[in-house]
Amino acid sequence: MTPRAAPPIRVHELTRYFGSFCAVDHISFDVRPGEILALLGPNGAGKTTTLKMLCGLLRPSEGSAWVAGIEIRTQPQELKHKIGYMSQLFSLYEDLTVLENLRFFGDLYRVPRNRQEQVLERAGLQPVRNELVRNLPSGLRQILALWIALMHDPEVLFLDEPTAGADPQQRAEFWNTIRSLNLPTIVTTHYMTEAENADRVALMNRGRIIALDTPESLKQSYLSSWNLFALQGPLPQGIREVLQGIPGVLGVISFGRDLHVRTEKSVTLEALQQRLLSRGFSSLHLKPIEPTLEHVFFAWVEPVPEEAR
Repeated sequence: MTPRAAPPIRVHELTRYFGSFCAVDHISFDVRPGEILALLGPNGAGKTTTLKMLCGLLRPSEGSAWVAGIEIRTQPQELKHKIGYMSQLFSLYEDLTVLENLRFFGDLYRVPRNRQEQVLERAGLQPVRNELVRNLPSGLRQILALWIALMHDPEVLFLDEPTAGADPQQRAEFWNTIRSLNLPTIVTTHYMTEAENADRVALMNRGRIIALDTPESLKQSYLSSWNLFALQGPLPQGIREVLQGIPGVLGVISFGRDLHVRTEKSVTLEALQQRLLSRGFSSLHLKPIEPTLEHVFFAWVEPVPEEAR
């Protein structure tokens, strides 16, 4: 029997302290060949710290991880030729042209000049090859940063908030590119809808992974645990407080002009409508809706009221 190959990214009890503060708290997961894993969580959840450890930029306090067969604690210097990393902060030289940035990083990784020209063509950056990077729109700068991270043909890709500053069309094109690469990839994003493009999503909060599954399974798990209703208006002043005071209501969040209400499974549409009618709210429209990843995120991260635990 042929032994099963190790996953390209394997993380076991990975932990990082800064003094007494635990930024990443004993997290474990694998990323399979060709899989995109999205790390989703609020600021300070530990997403960027996780990526920096996996790239060999931060030493773990505890635990271990293997990236492309390399143990990050003992062989961090060997990682750089195996991975592509695009940091949250724009890391290219703004006083150099597009071509000069490609030349600098390409030569650093010993990428042949003809390969550098191919990258320029594939990225669609030929028309701006002689433009200073500082003069590029933010979306084009992000595209340049991505292709520089890919220039040396890495085995694994790490992207930290890769589409920050890009418009919706550029974000869509960016994700099409990422999916076409078929590389094991970890990406952090604060765009909830973007996480729908990932094969799996890890919800992080306070340094821990609190849920890990496919986007669809996370949404189905939501529906098996709670009901979700949209309340449409015009919404009178004070309606949020009224809803929060109804037994069985676990969360109320604003979505555009509507309020989305998460309840225990025992709270039906009819029962909630009756509660609102008894309080004099007769002109509101209430309907059940399907959750998005944003609903899942808020449900996991928001504290559950004591009486509902």
